[in-house]
Order: sequence, then structure tokens, then C-alpha cells
Amino acid sequence: CACVCACLRACMCACVCACLRACMCACVCACVHVCMCAYGYSSLTCLQLLQASPLVYSRLEKMNSVCLNRFARWFAYHLSNFKYQWDWSIWSSCLDASADHPSIRFVSEVIARCIRLSCYEEFIELVPSHFSELIPPEPLPQFKYSEENGVALPEYSLSIQLLEAIRSKESTEKLSAILDSLPTVCTELEGNDAALLEMKVSLLTHCVLHVGSKTISHCTLALHKFRPLFLELLKSDTAKLTCLKSAAEFYATNPQLLTLVVDKMLRMQIVDSIAVIEWLATPQVVPLYTRQFVWDTVDSTLLKQNRAYAQANRELADVREELRKVSDLDAVALGGETRQDLERKREVVEEKVEECERTHMDVFVALCRNLVRLLSSHLVTCALEKEDHETPWFHCTLDCLRQLLVQNYSSFVRYLSTLESTVFTPNVDSRILDVFIQTQALV
Repeated sequence: CACVCACLRACMCACVCACLRACMCACVCACVHVCMCAYGYSSLTCLQLLQASPLVYSRLEKMNSVCLNRFARWFAYHLSNFKYQWDWSIWSSCLDASADHPSIRFVSEVIARCIRLSCYEEFIELVPSHFSELIPPEPLPQFKYSEENGVALPEYSLSIQLLEAIRSKESTEKLSAILDSLPTVCTELEGNDAALLEMKVSLLTHCVLHVGSKTISHCTLALHKFRPLFLELLKSDTAKLTCLKSAAEFYATNPQLLTLVVDKMLRMQIVDSIAVIEWLATPQVVPLYTRQFVWDTVDSTLLKQNRAYAQANRELADVREELRKVSDLDAVALGGETRQDLERKREVVEEKVEECERTHMDVFVALCRNLVRLLSSHLVTCALEKEDHETPWFHCTLDCLRQLLVQNYSSFVRYLSTLESTVFTPNVDSRILDVFIQTQALV
């Protein structure tokens, strides 16, 4: 902001920089670095950044995966403020490394985030041609029922009817009738209710996202408009999981929009947090744990649960404070109605707090359980096949599990006994259990 920039221009000394690094969040520090480079104090700062970046890059192999992702996020943001001017030849050595090497992951993440902050066509022209293999595919929607891909599908004709009905602003009942006619075009699924429901959910999700694929605002409006139809179909955990899988198919080349759409679905209660956690543990997503968008989705899901729980506790505290202020004289004068109303309100809010805490615990414990299960399965598989378990996937997942427990320390302390008895049991491999023990030592 203007006042920060004015202060920086007035006194750009080492102590101020130290205070900024120590006290401000990562976002503010990134903005401060940009301001320092943009104004007349850029010579020393830019020189330090120029020297520090290659030094940090050279130590990526020994860096915690969470720190690697933070470095990539900051570096992409910094480049976006200076027209993406960078000597890419400094990173040419990564092209000779294996596909899962930390340097490849870092450069790929920087390029992906730069594309998110700019235009795909313009940015790829700035990257040298020999880095083309690290450039992700163009982030275009992958509509399952397009003319190029979906003509051979039995439900293709039904998808055309559904799209026409959506664009004609037909009623929800009309759209529901079209979906109910699915057995007539997929006769082999007749009588198989589970398969029919899965196809209905996939068909509806793809068509709604396709209609709203122009911008994220269009997508939000489309999801909001057809929310009643989603709620009608997504009554089971399997249906919610199918919806998330279909969204992941549609945005297979655009993880940024996938994260945003999952967030929108959570806000509209089309899917719940447990469904998102279970989707993140599916075989389609697990290999992508080395990519940051997976953990962005985890953070977003937990943040919503934390906020809901905090909001419910604030409401309960307010009601209790109101009850404390109501004297016996007030209660007598008003026939006890005020106190009775507040007592009933407190009971309702207490039930809400209990429900929020129960949901919060279920989500947090389920996430930890899935990560421990996947890590344990990896170790067992590597032992049976006599392979080295020290893979980038293992290190990244273990580092993110550690970050998850530390970052959500209050939740960790609150559910410590449940985690110890159901997730981090003595049967868990010591390499995984050490993460729990180290976090527990902070209690």
C-alpha cells in the first residue's frame, strides 16, 4: 500500500528489512521485495536476489519440499512484477536430470505459476525453446462429450439434449427428466442403479462446467443455478466422489481452476470436506502429491473447517455473554422470556458447536489417516519389490504431513488422543511415526 511504500522510500535500512522479514507474512514480504527492486533502492536488493536465487536453487535436493514450493511460489510472483525477465540458462542443468528430480519440480512449478499469473501464449514465447518439455499443456477445458472425444459414448446424444436444455434455461425438473432417461440410451446399465447414478453425476458435472467454462464467474453462476439438481443427485458419498472426479477430468490441464471449483463446491455445500479428503486419496490424485495444487486444496479445505468451528465458538461466547448480562430483575420484569429465549438459543448454538467440532475432527483425522496409509503402503511396496523408498513422492508427502501437523497445531493438540489411538499407532513404521513424535514433543 501507499503508506508502506512511503516508509520504504523514507528509510530503507537493514533493521527495517529484518523487522519485515521477522514480523510480516510471506505475502507482505514478497510485496516489500518488489517495492525495493522497483524504486531507487534496487541495486543492493536486486544484487542480493540475483546471488541468493542460484544459491538456493543449487541446494534444492536437500530442501524440504514445503520450502521448495514456497520458493517456487515467491519466485514466480517476483518475476510477474518484472515482465518475467530472467536468465533461464541458469537452470539449464535441470534438463539433464530425471523427471522427478527436485530441480525439475521447482522449474516446472515456477513455469506453471507464471502461466497462472500471465497469459499462456505470451509466456511461452519468453521461455527458451529447450525448456519446452517443462511447459504444461494449454489449460483448456477437457469436455468429455465434445464432438472430438465423446461421439462414441452411448450418452453423447443425451449430453447434447442436456446442454440445449441448460442454454434454453429449462427448469430443473426438465433437466432431471433428461437425466432420468439415461437407461433408454444406455440399456446395458438398466437395473444397475449405482452405475446409472455415477453416469448421471458425471454427465451433469461435465455439462454444467462446460456451460460455465468461459470464466470462473460464469462457472460460479452455473454451479449456483444448478445447485438444487446437484443436491438431489449427490446424496451419497460415492456420488460426491464421482462429482469431484468428473471436475478433475474437466480441468485436467488447469489445476488452478480445479482448486477454485472444488472450493466453490465446498462453499455451496454441493460436496463436503470429507468427500474432498477421500477424493485426494484416490489413485488418480495420489501420484500428483508432488504438485502444489493438491496441498493448496488440502489447506483450503481445512481452513473452511477451522473458520466454521471458530465462528460457532464465537456465537456461543456471545450468547453466554448476553446471558451473563441479563439479571434476575430483568427476567422477572419480562416474565422470564428473555432468559428463556437466550437459554434456548444457547442450546441451539451448543449443538452447532458440537457438530462443527465433530466434523472438524472427522476431516482432520481422516486426512492424517489417509496420508499415513498411503505412506505405509509405499514403504511396504518398496520393501516387497526391493526398491529404494527414498523417492521424491515419499519425501514430499512426508514433509507435507509434517507441515500439516505443525500448521494445524491447535487441532493436533485437541485431537491428540484420537490420533494416537487410531492413526499413529505403534504399528506404524517408525519413519512415519517420527513425524508424530516430533510434533507431539511441542505439546
